[in-house]
Parts: sequence; C-alpha cells; structure tokens
Amino acid sequence: MRVPTGIPTEQIESTDEIWLAYDGTTGAATTGRLAPDGTATDFAHFTLDRGWHSIQPVMNGITLFWASGTGSQVSAGVFSPAGVFTDLVTSSLGGDGFHRMLVLHAGLVMWTRSVQENGQYRLVAVIGRVFPDGRHEVVSEQYLLDFWTHIVHVGGGFVLFYNSDSRSAATGRVTAQGAFVDLGHSYQFDPWTTLLSTGDGTVLLHNSADGLLITGRVLADGSFIDLHTQFFGQMRFIPTTRGRYVILRTADTLAARLDGGGVFTDTVIVHGLPTQRQIVFVR
Repeated sequence: MRVPTGIPTEQIESTDEIWLAYDGTTGAATTGRLAPDGTATDFAHFTLDRGWHSIQPVMNGITLFWASGTGSQVSAGVFSPAGVFTDLVTSSLGGDGFHRMLVLHAGLVMWTRSVQENGQYRLVAVIGRVFPDGRHEVVSEQYLLDFWTHIVHVGGGFVLFYNSDSRSAATGRVTAQGAFVDLGHSYQFDPWTTLLSTGDGTVLLHNSADGLLITGRVLADGSFIDLHTQFFGQMRFIPTTRGRYVILRTADTLAARLDGGGVFTDTVIVHGLPTQRQIVFVR
C-alpha cells in the first residue's frame, strides 16, 4: 500500500509519540505525532481495510491488525517514525478462531478464545511470536485458564487477569520462550470497567459508572499492591507507547503520566488529536 510521505524522519523528536486514528467503518486512517507539550500534528492520510477490531503495536513500529470475525488470521504492518505505513504480511493462526488478542513483550502475543467445560466458561490460550518481517507463528502449547473478562499486560511478560462478574483477579507471567507461569496470587477487586497499563508495572483501574479510579502495581513476585485512589468522573483513557495516558474528557483532552506513587503528573492539554476516531499509539 502506497501512502503519502510524512514529514522527514530527522524532524521527529525522540520524545514524540506516533498515533494512528482509524475509522473502522470506512477504513479512513491518519497518522500523526503527539509532542510532549500536547500538540498533535498530522503526518499522512490513507485507507486501511475496514473492520479491524483490535490494532496493537508490537515493536519498532510493527503493528498487528485483527478482526474477531476472521479470528483465524492476523495482519501486520509497520509505521515509520514519520508515520508512513507499509503493509507487511498476513499470517494464519491455525485451527479455531480466537476471540481476543493481547500483545505482550519481546514480540510475543497472547491469543484466547472462550470454551465451555462442564457447563462453565474457560479460556484457551496460546502464545505467538511476531518476527521482524511481520510474520507470526504460534510458539506454545494450549493453556487452559479460568474465564477472564479483562487481561492486561503490565510489562516484562507479567499479566493481570480480572473477571468483572465475580470481581476476582490473578496474575501470571509469560516467559521469553512463550511458556505461561501461574504466579499463585489471587485477589478480590472492586468493580472495574477499564484496566490499562503502559507496560511499566503500574495498572490503572477505572469504573466508568461512578468515576472511581485507583492505580496499583504488579511486583516481581506477581503480587499486586494498591498505590493511589481518586475520583476521576466519566472519561476514557488511551495508553501511549512512551508511558503516558491520553485522557478523553467531555470538555477537553489531556495527556499525563503516572509517577512512582501512581499519581498523574506532567499533565498537559492535548490539541489537534482526532478523538472522534479510534486512536492507537503505534510507536
């Protein structure tokens, strides 16, 4: 796919975050950068395939595109530092289709699908690996997990699992070889609708109904600790690839990062980000 060239790479600051704005109905796409001061600038306008349900960055601009209706294959493309997109390859996932994709660390991806066992729902998971040319291969055996509504990679292969119905939570780890390790920690959480992480071990948990937000951290042994609690109201959060969150409020859009105590800091107002589309930070 040929797309217009963005601004020269040498003009891109290393602290800039590169975003993709995507309309799943029409396929219309725009790339741009978000500067540290909150200024969003367009790079290129082009068209992608329609209907991608999940778009997630992997490494070095390589990004996976996956649609639940065609869950047996995944497409990869790469975004340059100047926002130029190059289509790479579509890989088969083999066997039955999956219901969810979660990018982990070191090019690894967790795929899950729901199954019924003795009248109860469980998850079947496999681990895949994305190579520098965009190819994807399944590298693990199948793992049978409890049923989780939310699965979040918090960095370094550590994963936080949460079930919004039972409010139970647990942690696990995926090794660099693609093996899954149950870390033996289980918790009872409050009701949450959003769980996110930028990959630094810190987790953001938000309830969109009452606006309550807490931050926590997954430690090296897999245990979870609370950090900070505050009321944030009804808003949405988008993690970037450089440790910040874009915070979409009714009145405006902000960008901020969590400090070591789980408190938002370095907050700036964001201008020019096309928030009417799906926003994904791709590098």
